[in-house]
Amino acid sequence: MLRTFAGAAVALSLATLAFAGEMNDPNNRFRLSVPDGWTAEASPHALIALVVASPRKAQTGGNCNVVIAPNQLKGQTQEQIDQQLSGLVNAEFWKQALAGVKELKSTTIDDWGIREQRGRKVYYVKTTSEVAAVPGLFVTQLADLYPTPGQSFSVTCTVKKESYESEATYVPEDAWLRA
Repeated sequence: MLRTFAGAAVALSLATLAFAGEMNDPNNRFRLSVPDGWTAEASPHALIALVVASPRKAQTGGNCNVVIAPNQLKGQTQEQIDQQLSGLVNAEFWKQALAGVKELKSTTIDDWGIREQRGRKVYYVKTTSEVAAVPGLFVTQLADLYPTPGQSFSVTCTVKKESYESEATYVPEDAWLRA
């Protein structure tokens, strides 16, 4: 359920469109703040609802994916979900979740935690990993997990490690998703 943030997602076949500001999902599942010049790209997987790319993607690899996946939390209140997961989503959870991502290796967890956003808990992690298919290429990822009754949303932003500082101003660590 919660591993899906790392690699999956609702094929949109979007033409390249430049965004700035608020973007609403056509199915009314989420809203997203998108930096100036970022563009929507076609989704590579059924669970990925949206891919947005930095205008500097060719140099930095900067992109973010929004994943929506069903979960087993249907019928619970948001408060129950927050209480249940607060003790479970920790460094060990992130290590196990990321261990299943075959495209990455040598992943280190740089930071993780929980914050409040719009009346619910958001679980986040910042990692550095080597891309398995390209030895010597390291990426930094910021991932936010938003579990809600019946479905989990996640935003994972990826950038080449050496470009993190230049893209960090465009990919805020407090995330953009409002599910």
